[in-house]
Amino acid sequence: MKKIIWMLLLCALFCALTACGEKEPSAPPAQPDVVSPEPPAGPDLPPEAPSPDESPAKPEVQPEEPSIPTTAWSGMLAAYQEVLEEIYQSSQDPEQSQYENGPSFALYDADRDGVEELIVRNTGGSMADMWTRVYGYNEASQTAYIELEEFSSLYWYDNGIIEAAWSHNQGMAGDKLWPYNVYQYSAETGKYELTAAVDGWDKSLSDTWSGTSFPDDVDMDGDGFVYYVITEEGSYAPDYGEVMDNADYEAWREMNLQGAFPTGPDLVPLTKENIALMQ
Repeated sequence: MKKIIWMLLLCALFCALTACGEKEPSAPPAQPDVVSPEPPAGPDLPPEAPSPDESPAKPEVQPEEPSIPTTAWSGMLAAYQEVLEEIYQSSQDPEQSQYENGPSFALYDADRDGVEELIVRNTGGSMADMWTRVYGYNEASQTAYIELEEFSSLYWYDNGIIEAAWSHNQGMAGDKLWPYNVYQYSAETGKYELTAAVDGWDKSLSDTWSGTSFPDDVDMDGDGFVYYVITEEGSYAPDYGEVMDNADYEAWREMNLQGAFPTGPDLVPLTKENIALMQ
């Protein structure tokens, strides 16, 4: 029994000596302080955010420049007024414009291109002095020019077509038709171009005309009247033009006008006051 007790005491003593011989683990080595490097300066870095007590600098506000008005409209009006002044001064009696037979004018978009033309009509004096002119405006040269000059009686349509009555009815149309020219505006030339002239023949006036017999074979309705649609400039019926009966003529006219309606400018007397009021 004593032997067992001594053996237990020896074991306990051995364990105590073993525990005393162990070393405590050493503390990990101290880490050096890490200093963040300064970011390199460069244009690619975003700007630093301002501190709360700082507000970003406001951009300098430049005063607005006044808008420059376009000179196209004012230049056109000046050119048209110059034309009217010349016509007014060239009249033997400028004040005749206050009467019904005096010159008159208007701003009117005759060719339907969105820009107004100057229409001037002179009905005073002899037949040779009666005319109507359509003036356009050349923006490059800042001058007005004549797009069309015809006898004073013009008929306007809302598709830009103009019909101009002849100054004389020298043919055989009688009182059933007053001959007229047909004009269409050309954007290529900037002027009105003659597309056709229309004349007629009333058989009751004569069976023959310029050595030609009345075309009874064309007069299908038997009313004794035919039309001539002439496309050769400066030519006259019956030597030139396509002869038509009433039905064919109306069909041609409808094709030419394309359903357009009559319209026209509101002319005012050519006076100093009215010239100054143009705007």
